[in-house]
Amino acid sequence: PASVFYKTDGIARVFDFGIGELIPATQKPSVYASPEAGAADKSGDIFSAAVIAYELLSGRHPFAGEPATTGSSAPARIFSLMPGTWRALAQALALTPYERTASLQEFLSGLPKP
Repeated sequence: PASVFYKTDGIARVFDFGIGELIPATQKPSVYASPEAGAADKSGDIFSAAVIAYELLSGRHPFAGEPATTGSSAPARIFSLMPGTWRALAQALALTPYERTASLQEFLSGLPKP
């Protein structure tokens, strides 16, 4: 979330892609990182985007403000969401990369359109 900036035109911009690879793991803010945080790939980025989306849609962090680990429980369902929206969010929050949404486009296609 610290890398998301809004311009005066209301469009969000994301900065710092890849910066996490330059920061030692002990210094990384990890509550938005995927359980496999050491591997920088698109699957981890999808997970991080889903954590932010979950917070925006529910007002709370999906893992109670703690880093997700392979032993974490699945996030609580947000019952106010349409079933398809919840399905897209839950799949993007899968704790193992092979169960996670394959692409950001696939994740976004399941979210409501403005």
